[in-house]
Amino acid sequence: MASLVLALNLVAVRSSADCPSAKEVVAKLDPLIGDAPADVARDQALIEVLEWGDESVARLRVQLIRSDGSLAGDRLVVVDGACSDKADAVAAIIAAWESDLTTSDSIASAGPPDPGRTDVHANAAVTRSSLSTVVGASGGLALVGGAAVSGNLEALVGPALSRWQARFSLGTESARHRTLDVGGFTWQHTAAAAGLMVLSHPSTWRFAVDAGPFVGWATLHGQGYSEARQVRSFDFGATGAVRLERHFGRLSLWLEGRTWIWPRPQQAVLSGSSERVKLSCVDAMVNLGGSTAIFP
Repeated sequence: MASLVLALNLVAVRSSADCPSAKEVVAKLDPLIGDAPADVARDQALIEVLEWGDESVARLRVQLIRSDGSLAGDRLVVVDGACSDKADAVAAIIAAWESDLTTSDSIASAGPPDPGRTDVHANAAVTRSSLSTVVGASGGLALVGGAAVSGNLEALVGPALSRWQARFSLGTESARHRTLDVGGFTWQHTAAAAGLMVLSHPSTWRFAVDAGPFVGWATLHGQGYSEARQVRSFDFGATGAVRLERHFGRLSLWLEGRTWIWPRPQQAVLSGSSERVKLSCVDAMVNLGGSTAIFP
């Protein structure tokens, strides 16, 4: 719902939403630019909410139209925090424009703005990069090739309001045991992956899918021999997942099903044994995880 406040300062403020509302922006703007003389025509500031990210991030368009109808400023800015924080950032941008464009006589009549405060808040708004970073961790069960415990660490990096995010992760599984005719061995998979994640439109509940390549290794440890041996076999593959997320502001919990696919067959061969055991080329796991946005 649009709101309009005709302030006693140099600017009339109009906002297309209640966060930040025009009233909140005016309250932040008053100390920065002061009151306007009765005979001074007021400029008009327009605030439009273009897109919401999570519950605290928004993409705004801020415009300042001079009393003669000319456009004095037009900026797209990503801000986060409470409505008061958004109003603070918007007011600082408007005050900076007014400081640059208001005539020296008008500035003298209205009272000088506080340059230090304006600069600090304007910089805070402008330098809130549109790049976001979310870190998370998960644990679960790997169910193919024998049961194992799985664990993952991950980071999502991308534009703060975009549905597309780059995903970087490191995952591992606990060891599985196989028995052979003259002994046995344990093996586990570990992988580092980089991929692309796409999320559904922002809401409390969101779906996400991701896919990408990984490099990893199988660690094998022979048992039942006079000299146990351990081998790490490096390889590559692809990973993909489907995820359901529940957001709580900057925090989220999620449940996902993930697969690792190893294109080249891997097998365990123990000296003294006639058996050759192929390791699973597909790791399928179900993980429960949590994540938090650390920037912005």
